Amino acid sequence: MFDTNYAKMKSILYVIYTYGGNGGHYRSLLTTAGVLKNHVNVFILNIGKQVSPIIESSSLPHDFMFFDKRNWGDVCGKIKAFVKENRINIIHAYDHISYCAAYSASNKLGIPIALTKCGGPIIKYKLICPPCENLVVFSSEDYEYFEKHGHVPHKVLIPNRVTQFESDNEKIEAIIAENNLKNKKIILRIGRISETYMKTIRQSINLAEVLHNFDASYVLLLVGAIDDNNSYNKLKEITDNTDYVYFETNAERVKDAKVIIEMSTCVIGTGRGFMEACSKNKIMFAPVANSIFPAPVTNSNIESIARFNFSERYCVDDEVKSEDLINHVKRDPDSIKWFHEYFDINSAKGKYLKFYDSLLNTHNYSKFRVFVAKTIFSVSTWSIIKPFYKYLFDK
Repeated sequence: MFDTNYAKMKSILYVIYTYGGNGGHYRSLLTTAGVLKNHVNVFILNIGKQVSPIIESSSLPHDFMFFDKRNWGDVCGKIKAFVKENRINIIHAYDHISYCAAYSASNKLGIPIALTKCGGPIIKYKLICPPCENLVVFSSEDYEYFEKHGHVPHKVLIPNRVTQFESDNEKIEAIIAENNLKNKKIILRIGRISETYMKTIRQSINLAEVLHNFDASYVLLLVGAIDDNNSYNKLKEITDNTDYVYFETNAERVKDAKVIIEMSTCVIGTGRGFMEACSKNKIMFAPVANSIFPAPVTNSNIESIARFNFSERYCVDDEVKSEDLINHVKRDPDSIKWFHEYFDINSAKGKYLKFYDSLLNTHNYSKFRVFVAKTIFSVSTWSIIKPFYKYLFDK
């Protein structure tokens, strides 16, 4: 149980499921909870087979609950007890699995529950979740989808936000020394090395080739954990004969990798990584769907690219050319202005508090029962769902 001296303040339980343990949505949750902690009581519950190291290292109040998708009933009961014991007023889930797990506590205790969709491609939440009354989305792409299809009565667009942060000069100096990068102009790409990000990484390598040919001091530094050895081996094979691509995969180095952004000249960014680089006023590129190169980000296209949360789903009207890339790195960066205008979490604080003040209560118990029943398509599925179903509906 968490101790608190703020009895008159709202108490919000943030729930998040551990997928891989790393990723931007864990940091998004911590950034949001961190900026609101002086206005509401915040608690974080991490459910899954293992704790996320990002959540575990947080100074915010947090706890872990084992959940393997077969102990639905047990987890639902524990979340309900946790909510009652800590006098939670609002539940806010950061993925559809944690939303499903926390839904019955909301329903049975009569408190509202919200869901954040943290980016990625559009997902038809109506098909995979209990009814959702309150939704936060990060991108205009998602907001327009849910507005058009009318699944969610109370939704709000609050683009992802980040905070300004200190650089880790010791870590920067170590990476520069070990890779002999002194006096190099570093093109930085931070992101997990996996099949998911192969297109972005390949675009980064293509960018590095153009800039290195223009100016031999340009090199690419790929920083990220290896999630998929096959993808890593493919990249090593592709770059074996180059002298301008470097990898940094050391677990300690890639942990909270934003602290090394300062060492770069330009950054190929996605999601919150893009925003963090803007806070350091870097020359920015973003991945695109229909080019072999990432797109130079300028004042004229920043809003269009942000619509897709700086992802590969953005399409350029005209093919990106080598000269576009070279001309872009000759310009002074504008990204610190974008950070203050669009990405600073402090500018979103009021939006979140207003959202929490206007949440709709859960009124879809019978619909959720239908949802669970329709989910039971096979004996194997029933073996997973049965304890969850029994907990929900055996009163």
